[in-house]
Amino acid sequence: MSIFNKKNMLKNKAKVSILLGHSNKIVWLINCLRNKLFAIMTYRFKFYEKPIIMAETQKKVLVVEDDNAMREIVAHKLSSAGLTVIEASDGRVAIELWQKERPDIVLLDLMLPELDGFQVLSTMRKNHETVIAHTPVIVLSNLFSKEDVQRTKQLTIEDFLVKAYHTTEEILQRVQEVLKRQGQQ
Repeated sequence: MSIFNKKNMLKNKAKVSILLGHSNKIVWLINCLRNKLFAIMTYRFKFYEKPIIMAETQKKVLVVEDDNAMREIVAHKLSSAGLTVIEASDGRVAIELWQKERPDIVLLDLMLPELDGFQVLSTMRKNHETVIAHTPVIVLSNLFSKEDVQRTKQLTIEDFLVKAYHTTEEILQRVQEVLKRQGQQ
């Protein structure tokens, strides 16, 4: 019973106490793999949420963030709420995806490689296509000097959220509020 011993079964929370034949070993292996996957998902995202089946009318959110961990956490929270998430890690990619994917809303960091968030926002606000130029933007940054806030507001944003002061739940709530308001127009 080498690796299939009772100690390993209990450790992996498998509920098989005696292994008889190949079918029980397969059941035990499937339970172990399921438990390992659950543990990985729990560790990675700090919680486990069932995936939501995508609908045709799902809203698209472009998340522009150079910090991989922050981008993944925000993207996971948004997708768990039923939104389609498109991710960009720098300013140039953000502009390309914004034009190609035409998101319903953009979460934009200001400190980015290639082009910073101010340059991205300025470029997109000058776009000749009204739908792209008027896409709602929520700035999500740790830059929060009075000048930074004023500069982004002059480029027409929906909100300015300081990453350090807002949870993913609050970010999701704000995105949903903006999308709801956008749908009423």
